[in-house]
Amino acid sequence: MREASDWLKKGRLDYARQYWKLLIDKGKGAPAARAKAAQERLQNIENESFVILGNRRIIRGKVTANLRSDLLGLEGKEEIPIWQVEEIAVEYHPGLSQVSKTFYPLTLLEIKLRGKKLQATKSTAEIEFVIETASGSVEKAILGKVYQLLRPEDLDKQIDAASRDRIVKVVIYPGLTAPE
Repeated sequence: MREASDWLKKGRLDYARQYWKLLIDKGKGAPAARAKAAQERLQNIENESFVILGNRRIIRGKVTANLRSDLLGLEGKEEIPIWQVEEIAVEYHPGLSQVSKTFYPLTLLEIKLRGKKLQATKSTAEIEFVIETASGSVEKAILGKVYQLLRPEDLDKQIDAASRDRIVKVVIYPGLTAPE
């Protein structure tokens, strides 16, 4: 049980699920019963994840995305598994190109990965998140905004309109605690 709990604390629901399955299949008595109860909680933990859109709409469920360091404004190009993400906070602002003196949508991110320090980055990429709700329906949400020229007048209105249906927050496994 302790190894499964340790994996769970790290966000590795897949490993914890495998340990508990072994305990259920091979174990007897109280440890097997505790493992079964803990395994049933995993589905709830996955479905507690959520994204918040700029229009204040909240979509809850199992969140998946193809994340890569460079797309999130981090160094490198390695894949980042969704379980590693604890939280991403997003702000949309007008950016100014110093070369062409034009405005474009700039996405500022605060990224908290499990077991790591909070990192502030910026991005001009779009990342699609897929959310499978508890009812089984699937919804998609976009983080970020691709590069496009903005008119110099009414920048705030343009950014608000462009980010209304975009992700402003992602939270993965918010209720993640080790089972008793």
